[in-house]
Amino acid sequence: MGRETEILSRLAANHLHLAQFEPLRGVLLALRARNRDLARDILQTIVARSGRVPNVAWSSSCSSPALLTFLSTLELLQLDNASSAWNFDSETLRLRAEFLLLVQDLIDLVPEGDGELGNCRGVLDKILELGVKSLRVDGDGEIDESGSVTVVEEGELVSLRKLILDHARVFDSLCWNIHRQIRHRECEDSGEGSGELEEEDVRVLRGIQRTVQVVHLDAMRDSLESGDAEGAIPHIRSLHFDYGVEEQSEYRYVSFCFFLFEFDACILPREFG
Repeated sequence: MGRETEILSRLAANHLHLAQFEPLRGVLLALRARNRDLARDILQTIVARSGRVPNVAWSSSCSSPALLTFLSTLELLQLDNASSAWNFDSETLRLRAEFLLLVQDLIDLVPEGDGELGNCRGVLDKILELGVKSLRVDGDGEIDESGSVTVVEEGELVSLRKLILDHARVFDSLCWNIHRQIRHRECEDSGEGSGELEEEDVRVLRGIQRTVQVVHLDAMRDSLESGDAEGAIPHIRSLHFDYGVEEQSEYRYVSFCFFLFEFDACILPREFG
């Protein structure tokens, strides 16, 4: 390692421990010009550890390991062989880093010590660990499955109901990320391989999608049964036919109730009033 490369490496470590990502990015850009492989190795290490680097003084501009992971992933994707430390492609890498950031955003929305939402943080922490596991690698470059198994039961996800309703757009983005991860997993024509998710992980991911759908369907049903059609309308944008709820049951029931309400409230008064 040349003298300049050694100095840049030390500067990168200093900025990393101070959670100063923009200065870190600048140093890595300079390092790329001298030792491209080393710059890639540094970024891959940060991402593989999900930003969980010891003794980091988190800052307002880089406030969590998840944000550090996501920003590092964006930089990593500018390099050749970005996902060479893993057995999946660059798109899968980006989706998994984005998943981590979205879950962290939800955790940050839960006030600490909030009794009503107290259970949410514990459930979200478990989901976050699932994302951390999906980025972990061992020394041979394969996904490390030796860590403890994170089990999230679908019944636990119900505790997220209020959070789902209060922050529908974040959950919409999370569900869309999950949808793309699963679709990418199922795609068989990927040249590099899509990094197979464990069946248990897929079960949890699908459970998140399904729970979000059920929460919005229940909210729509409650609004319709109380005669509040306008209260049901905002939930429609969160409904998707391929997110784990059978179209033949819940969707059809709520759609039919919505149609009846609109017919009774709007058409009948005009025609027969």
